[in-house]
Amino acid sequence: MKSSKAAPKLDRKTVEKNRRTHMKLLLSKLDSLLPNTPNPKEVMPMPDRLDEAAKYIKELHLRVEKMKEKRQRLVGFEGTSQQQISNLKIGVEVQDMGSGFLVFLLSHRSGFSAFCKALQVLEEAGTEVMAANFISGALFFSTIHCSVVDNTGRGFEAGKVAERLKKVVIPRLM
Repeated sequence: MKSSKAAPKLDRKTVEKNRRTHMKLLLSKLDSLLPNTPNPKEVMPMPDRLDEAAKYIKELHLRVEKMKEKRQRLVGFEGTSQQQISNLKIGVEVQDMGSGFLVFLLSHRSGFSAFCKALQVLEEAGTEVMAANFISGALFFSTIHCSVVDNTGRGFEAGKVAERLKKVVIPRLM
């Protein structure tokens, strides 16, 4: 009779051990998805790690909403007149995203050469282009999503890259 009671206790211990192992695995996966994860030697308590993840998710949600609004504004030009289109600001916009950045190009005429030059400038600056696309019609609009890959050890300065992009690309957009 004692042996029948010992088996469930052992099973409960095993189940609990498996649960803890699973939770540890899930937390390490969560940490790998978050930017600026702390040094493994300086482990934050679990509630703090979960709070950081929740803040990051909210930040990403706000960023997505802003991008959707901007996209809606930019895509909504299908029914606009030529005069409204000609009043748009031509140029380059760079948004720093932390571990990378987004580049937006807008032109009244075909900006494919500017798009290619922007890709070249970004690669020369030590970035990895993750995604790039463009739409050409009454307007030329392109987006380039870059990730910072700095193997030089001198640091990466998005501001300098943005200035170089504007200097090299804007004349091609006009």
